[in-house]
Amino acid sequence: MESSFFLTIIIENYQKAYDAFYPGVQDRELKTIFGAKSVPATIELMLYKLNKQSKEVSLRNLHQKFNLKSILESRIIDDGVSGILYSFVYLVGDIERRQIGNFIYDVIFNPSFKHYYSYTEISKTIIHITGILSFTLLDSLDDEELNRLEKIVIEALDYQTKFRSTVFDHKIFRILYQFQKEKNLKNDFIIFNYISSYLSVFEKGAIPHKLDITKEDMDSFKNYLKKGLYQQNTMYEGILKHGKIW
Repeated sequence: MESSFFLTIIIENYQKAYDAFYPGVQDRELKTIFGAKSVPATIELMLYKLNKQSKEVSLRNLHQKFNLKSILESRIIDDGVSGILYSFVYLVGDIERRQIGNFIYDVIFNPSFKHYYSYTEISKTIIHITGILSFTLLDSLDDEELNRLEKIVIEALDYQTKFRSTVFDHKIFRILYQFQKEKNLKNDFIIFNYISSYLSVFEKGAIPHKLDITKEDMDSFKNYLKKGLYQQNTMYEGILKHGKIW
């Protein structure tokens, strides 16, 4: 129940999480891997996203449950940290987002951090997604922040070549697609992967939103299919081989 609730929140299907799983975790002190930290954190995010409480109330409750400063000073990362930081990154302002983003950059690339996961693939992927969100949700980025974002994206995609989850795959590319549209950036491989990852999710209702693309995007997607350009590359090669995204 608690893992289903948590992962349904991660894929942004907030209404399903509320209707199907929230009654089983509400007002319960859970001792499970996700239940102890990730569930209490993402409850606050869900209630905000469903307009059942304000962002200010959700953020205040989240701070009461978890000490963000202590988490950002820790060198031990476990399954619960991923869910807590994921929830914070949607609720805080840009100052805290930068702190979270820089922290996750260090978590990924600084070998002094100790990682203790039970659900390694899921938790590492959520760490990657949270790092990406930390920078893409900022009102503006400087060159160093864009560079850090690109490095996290490359690391995330490299990891996805080993752990392939189509739902997480789509979430990553949806974030990148929306970001490059907002910032007037363009990488055709992001467009292609955004569309193809959506089409690759077979489970009905796994993705709660519709594919939001332009005719130009679909023409680009069809062009890659027609010419076989994408199929000539290994997974994500068009993005990973350059070491730069934009």
